[in-house]
Amino acid sequence: MKKILLFVQVIFLHQVLFAQDREIARCGNEFSTQEIPVAELLQNNRTTSTNGVVYKIPVVFHVLTDQPTGVSNISECIIQNQIQILNNCFRRKTGAPNTNAAGADAEIEFYLARKNPSGGATNGINRVTTSNCNYTTQGSSTQLNSFRAAAKWPVDMYLNIWVLKTMPTSGGIANGVRGEAFKGGTATFGSQDIGIFVHYSYVGSKNSGCTNITYLDATGFKAYDQGMTLVHEVGHYLNLAHTYGTCGTNIDGCDDTPSVTGLPNAFCGTNNNTKGLCSGATRRQWENYMDYTDDACMDRFTTCQVTRMRTQLTTIAFYKNLITSGNFTATGGDIATSVSEASYTQAGELKIYPNPISDRLTIVSEKSLSTKDPYRIVNIYGQSIKTGFILSNAQSVNMTDLPAGIYFLEHNKQSYRFIKQ
Repeated sequence: MKKILLFVQVIFLHQVLFAQDREIARCGNEFSTQEIPVAELLQNNRTTSTNGVVYKIPVVFHVLTDQPTGVSNISECIIQNQIQILNNCFRRKTGAPNTNAAGADAEIEFYLARKNPSGGATNGINRVTTSNCNYTTQGSSTQLNSFRAAAKWPVDMYLNIWVLKTMPTSGGIANGVRGEAFKGGTATFGSQDIGIFVHYSYVGSKNSGCTNITYLDATGFKAYDQGMTLVHEVGHYLNLAHTYGTCGTNIDGCDDTPSVTGLPNAFCGTNNNTKGLCSGATRRQWENYMDYTDDACMDRFTTCQVTRMRTQLTTIAFYKNLITSGNFTATGGDIATSVSEASYTQAGELKIYPNPISDRLTIVSEKSLSTKDPYRIVNIYGQSIKTGFILSNAQSVNMTDLPAGIYFLEHNKQSYRFIKQ
C-alpha cells in the first residue's frame, strides 16, 4: 500500500512530496526565513577544521505527558541511553554505529545538564504533567508555542528536547512523524525557537536494557528502535540537510554526500546503492544519518557534515554560548553524567587522588604493569594537555603548570575527572 511523506527541506531546498512502499516517519523541519546565498553558505561551511577541540553541549529533556505513570513518561534510563547513543554516533566511538571508514568524528559531545537556569540542581530531565502534550497539526505554531510555554530553558544555554505523547498524523500514521527539529540553518534568528520535538517512543534503543521501553512504530516494521531519530534530528539542529532532494541542485551543500532524489528503500538492502542517483553520483550513501533509512542502516556523518555542524556552533547566534567554558560550568557540566563521567564509574584499573589537586596527581594502577601504559590529560574541550606512561603501580604527576579548571585523565578508553585548584 502506497503511503505519503510530506517533509519540509532546508532553506534552499524545495518542498517535495514522496511516495514509497511504507511510511517513512522521521521528521519535518522549520527554519528561519532569513537566508544566506547558497554559494556563500557552501564556502563558509567548508573552511573550518576541528584541530582536536571537542565541543560539549548541555541537554535538557522536557517530558510532557498527561500520564505520569504511563509509558509516555519515559524513564531516566531511556534518556541516559539516548545521550550515550548521541555521543557514540557523533564521536565515532568504537562499537558504535558510526564506525564506517567513510565516517568522521564530529568531536561534539552531549551531557544532561546538572544545573537548571537558576543554578539549582537537576538531572537534565524536566517532567511536566500536562494535558498539553499532544502535537496534532503539522506545523501549527500555536501548538508548538504552547509546548515551549509549558517548558523551555534558554536556548543559548541548553539544547531543548521536547518529548511529546503524540505527533501529527500524516498519511494514516497512528503516531505521527518521527521527530521535528527546529534550527536556523546558517541564518540569523529572529526568535528563540530552536530545539527538537520528538515522539516518546523514538527515544533510546531497544538494546538499552531499560524497562518499560516502547516502540510505537506506525510503519509496523519497528525500523526506528535504536535511537537514531535524535541523531538525525540533532543533525538538523546543527545545520545539516537531508542528503536527498531535487537533482540539479546542490542538495545538502556537501560534496562528500552523493546527490540523490527520492527516498531509499526500506531495510538495508544493497538495492539502495543505486536508488535515485542523480547525474555524477555512482552510489547512494544511504547509511548516512541524514538519509531516511532504518536505524540499523545508519553509520556515518561525513567530513563536510562535521564542518557544517561545527561552523553552526561557532558562528551562529544562540549556539555560540552553548560551547563556552562559562556555560559548561553554569549548566553543571563539571558534575554532569556525561560520556566522560559515565565511563569512569565503570573503570577499575586506576584510582587518582587527591581531587581537587593543587600540585601533584597520584595515579594508582590496580593491575600488574608489564609494559608502558599510556595516558593523556585533556581539558573540557578535549584538547590534549599532557601525555605520558604509567610506569609503576603508584605514580605521581606534576600538575603545577596547569591553570585552575576541570580536566580528564584518559586511560584505556576510560576517563577520570579531576579539578585543578
